[in-house]
Amino acid sequence: MVKGSLDSYVGHTVRVYTQDTREYVGIMLAHDRHMNFVLKDCKEQRTVKKGKEERTETRVLGLIVLRGIDVLYVSVEQPPAQTQAQQKAKGPGTAQPFTRPSQSAAASAGLMGAVPGGAYR
Repeated sequence: MVKGSLDSYVGHTVRVYTQDTREYVGIMLAHDRHMNFVLKDCKEQRTVKKGKEERTETRVLGLIVLRGIDVLYVSVEQPPAQTQAQQKAKGPGTAQPFTRPSQSAAASAGLMGAVPGGAYR
């Protein structure tokens, strides 16, 4: 993987700026060589000018696909959230449960399947 590649930012929260001055903030699931993006939990923000007044409108979009032809640039907002398993420290001093191997690992003789030659006994 090339250093600085977008592949390293899959799962991160990103902000995508488009040519029509809209901004999309969401978790990047995928991208391709054409700069098409798939974002989940996406919110769209756009600036609306009404006379001298300027305000920002926001709406929730959910799962979207952004076409690469509209993308100006992408910035990373934050890294992916860690799960509880990732937050726990692994190493010396941590307790690990001991599990025994399953007794059903070897099938009983009556459950062996078809007999070679195709005859059932």
